[in-house]
Amino acid sequence: MRRSLRFARNDVILAVLAAVLGACGIRPTEQPRPTPAPPTPTLPPVTGQAENLIIQLADLPGGFKLAGEERPGGNAYSAIYLRPELLAQENPPAEMLGVIANLSIFADPAAGRAQFAAQGMDPASIAKDLREASGATGEVDVQPHAASVAGADEVVAFRARYAIGPTRLLEYRYRILVSNAVVNLIVTAPASATEAEPAAFREQAQAVAERQVKRINDTRR
Repeated sequence: MRRSLRFARNDVILAVLAAVLGACGIRPTEQPRPTPAPPTPTLPPVTGQAENLIIQLADLPGGFKLAGEERPGGNAYSAIYLRPELLAQENPPAEMLGVIANLSIFADPAAGRAQFAAQGMDPASIAKDLREASGATGEVDVQPHAASVAGADEVVAFRARYAIGPTRLLEYRYRILVSNAVVNLIVTAPASATEAEPAAFREQAQAVAERQVKRINDTRR
């Protein structure tokens, strides 16, 4: 019976991440309001296919598998990576169990910056999306997370805690602008009922964000 409950919980978590994947994908707005162009970049704009520049399995700790992907149109790609062995544990540690990444590459830096500005992120809208995507029960707590990522032009980050039945989850969410590329990154772990922000998981999430930006910038040099 315990084994069946464990697999049911895994299916719930996978369904939640799959729903969030659809919610985090960038789709062009009709006419994003232009914003002032940034200073002349020291590196050329991002080129290449989003599918090749997004965070890869080789960039993640061992045990991750590709669990879902989406091509929402244009030069954009989304992927879900999960750690099945961690999901199978009855009491998994507060380590990464899921990574959702969405990368969109626009025509030029001005278009990328306009899209970044048009698709804002705030705690209330993230909490609303989480409730709708996951059927979260109880409180959904979303707080700004002070984060900077080397090599990024702009970063907005949040920490989210919520529960689906008995399963507690913790997420770090990053929205990153790199020249003409916009990244949405969600890193998920089991949440403790007592520890609000495990340092080890926070560092893991930051490392994923750093690696994603490095992958993009390596192609510009």
